[in-house]
Amino acid sequence: MAAPAVAKDITVLRTNDADTYDPHRAVSAQAFEINYLLTDTLVSLDFDLKTIRPLLAKSWTVSDDALTYTFELRDDVTFCNGKKFTAADVVYSIKRVLDPKTTMPFRWRLGDVEDVTAEGDYRVVYKLKRPFSELLYQLTQNISAIVDEQNVVELGGDFGIKGLNGTGPFCWERWEPRNQFTVKRNPAYRWGPPIYGNTGPAKVDRIVWKVIPQENALFAAMASGQGDMSYTFPLSSVEMIRRIPTIRYEEPAFNLRNWYVGFKITRPNLQSIEVRRALIEAIDQGEIARNVFFGLADPQMGYIYPKALDYEGNIDFLKYDPEAAKARLDREGWKPGPDGIRVKDGARLELLAYTRPDIALRMFEAVQAYWRRIGVDLKLEVMDSTVFFAKGRGQDFDSWAIATNYVSSGDILGLLFDSKNVPTPNRMNWKDETTDRLLAEGKFAKSDQERQAAYSALQKRLYEAALWAPLVNEKEFLISNTRVTGTKPHGIYGRMIYKGLDLDLKK
Repeated sequence: MAAPAVAKDITVLRTNDADTYDPHRAVSAQAFEINYLLTDTLVSLDFDLKTIRPLLAKSWTVSDDALTYTFELRDDVTFCNGKKFTAADVVYSIKRVLDPKTTMPFRWRLGDVEDVTAEGDYRVVYKLKRPFSELLYQLTQNISAIVDEQNVVELGGDFGIKGLNGTGPFCWERWEPRNQFTVKRNPAYRWGPPIYGNTGPAKVDRIVWKVIPQENALFAAMASGQGDMSYTFPLSSVEMIRRIPTIRYEEPAFNLRNWYVGFKITRPNLQSIEVRRALIEAIDQGEIARNVFFGLADPQMGYIYPKALDYEGNIDFLKYDPEAAKARLDREGWKPGPDGIRVKDGARLELLAYTRPDIALRMFEAVQAYWRRIGVDLKLEVMDSTVFFAKGRGQDFDSWAIATNYVSSGDILGLLFDSKNVPTPNRMNWKDETTDRLLAEGKFAKSDQERQAAYSALQKRLYEAALWAPLVNEKEFLISNTRVTGTKPHGIYGRMIYKGLDLDLKK
């Protein structure tokens, strides 16, 4: 009698969870990484993070005026529940994102849409009012996931909370918030992107995403073999774990991951540009890169990393200079009080920051010390991701630290500074007509030169407004047990696994 088959389950360790897994409402990276497994998009992104490949659409054409995209769809795709995938699902999904009632702050990523229509069951016509050179790239992202309308209607407010019926290589099995999320192999999946050696079904039975909030405990679990993969790993332990023979360390081809401290400029103590500039000058980015990130990051002076498309480096970036910061605050009338905290008109220079109990907290503890030296009292309110992103939509805090993945200057600038994206992800409350005009000029530019000129001018304007304290560009990586094969990290918006179709376990 043959021995029963042993389940091929992979455990991925992470420090945070998401508040929702609805791909059209989620704004957290923790949701994106699982949504890429549960759902598909019209097109996919190769490992170089630049080349567009087929997925649900087997081919596409673009009109001469760049306003009409026609997608020819596969006719062999089904959802996890067996329902046939058709063009109607694409039309519904795109229009759901565009519907203001969905409250998706990233909907600009779909372009200035005139209409999306189905021509039969397997052709979609996507019409724009104005050209959008990044449309195909944005159609690879989490926001463009195709979902099942009937499933959305049946679950209502619990869609992405209690279930999600997608066409991805894995299906929803169980979510235990703040503990673990389990996805199971979709046995019918055979339409994976051509960037993988295996286009489906997946080789493993389940992927279990387990939350271990304490990074030291996560390290111990990974080192002892309780976890198979992680890319939210304690940076202080990277060098140590790389010396373990059963551990593999890999980096994706491209890293663009900005960490910054943001300023909500409508708050009383942050309305002055000079105060915000002083706060920037008080921070030593190089020391944060060395001590907080253990060298696994590059200090960043501007809003955009120099390797990014359309980076503008001809800006007089503020440098670490605590004495200059003190002088700015003196000129603004903020004088040191008896305890060293500055006071003006009877009010203390106090700030409240929301943060999570991960590397963001360690950064804020460093920033807290820097700001204390110039007479600013920073108070920290620590919460897990599910609360952080919910409370981050409010107005009762001054600052936050967060990482943002992007692929180009226009990508990150459009996401974080568009007036329409207040209160999140434009948590700065930055509403500026010139910014919106320059974003539009860059987004709808007909030449590289026009786009570069618009985004260059925009970077200068935003930096002069001192809306952020730039910190570092973090290096991203994938840690895996050598018993796992097919681990090539992808990197789409910092997510390493993407479709996971080549993942397997050694026999």
